[in-house]
Amino acid sequence: MGSSGSQDAAGPRRRGWVLFALVLLALAVASAIPLGRAHQRTEAQQVRPALPVGLNLGRQLVGASGAQVDAAMRDVVELGASWVRVDFAWTDLEPRRGRYDWSTTDRIVAAAAERGVHVLALLTYTPPWARAPGCERFACPPASAAAFAAFAAATVARYAPRGVTSYQLWNEPNIDLFWPRPDPAAYGALVGAAVPAMRAEHAHLRVLLGGLAYTTPAGDGIAPPSFVRRACADQRCDVDAVGYDPYTYPEVPSVTGVTTPWNLLTAGGALRRSVDQVLGTDVPIWVSEFGAPVQRPGERGGRAVSEQQQASIIGTGLTLARQDPLVGGFFLNAWRDDAGAASPAGRFGLWRADGTARPAVAEVARLLAQPSSAR
Repeated sequence: MGSSGSQDAAGPRRRGWVLFALVLLALAVASAIPLGRAHQRTEAQQVRPALPVGLNLGRQLVGASGAQVDAAMRDVVELGASWVRVDFAWTDLEPRRGRYDWSTTDRIVAAAAERGVHVLALLTYTPPWARAPGCERFACPPASAAAFAAFAAATVARYAPRGVTSYQLWNEPNIDLFWPRPDPAAYGALVGAAVPAMRAEHAHLRVLLGGLAYTTPAGDGIAPPSFVRRACADQRCDVDAVGYDPYTYPEVPSVTGVTTPWNLLTAGGALRRSVDQVLGTDVPIWVSEFGAPVQRPGERGGRAVSEQQQASIIGTGLTLARQDPLVGGFFLNAWRDDAGAASPAGRFGLWRADGTARPAVAEVARLLAQPSSAR
């Protein structure tokens, strides 16, 4: 009887352990399947952020009426873009030491906010009182990096609370046109003084190194790869991105058989390698200006292009930028032609001077209406 009782007791225990094991197995299987599927969904649903695309307005809205500012923002939205790059020129905002005039930038920032447009503020150019002695040009570098830093901090203090949290430091400081006798060390010192002052006013900023210009051996500037290495040596540049203006006209940026300014920013390109070396492999390059000047009727020769060529160049550049995960932003230059412009420099507009759209507008709108799967 004792033996029979022991077997009877063991049976339920064995059945209990078997049942318990089966429950554990079922739970493991049940939990493993959703985890695997959830992981697959996460991988499949990872989509890179949309590339910020905008118009470079530069100084086109300085002195503009409210209606003109509104027209620019309307065109940005109708294009399918969501950014503008605007000169917040020190020459305009602090023409006299300690006396600020924010009227133009206030109007631009308010109009952009009303339409949901982001602003990249370009802090650049030196008022006469802050220039080095003997330098008379608007593009003269400041005599004091600390004075520029104070201006930059004041600008951030005013506009970061209004939603402007992206800033670029100077326009094409590597060429003589915008920084007489370019000096990477002096520019690096300017960046080193300005960025901490700006971040002290607002912790969450995006700061871009100046929009660097492509140079040729016969030019008057310093090549962007060399300029970045020399300006940002010793980790002087606490920036989030590098701006670069890779104009390729009259060629499209995808042209083969020749080296174009676009090649510098692609994987393995000289500028990309310099950025990797001194700033980090995850620091993006923003295309801060890209476009092509349009020929006048009957014009032949030179580097200006037809309206259809302009659309092709811009469309190709936008497509390439959207495919490259280390391109952080893309700005088209420019909004409208300058009225009566004789020089090609005044005929980069996606819109003609009278406000009518060129074919490039429809091409950009078409591309931006399509999802970009490669990013």
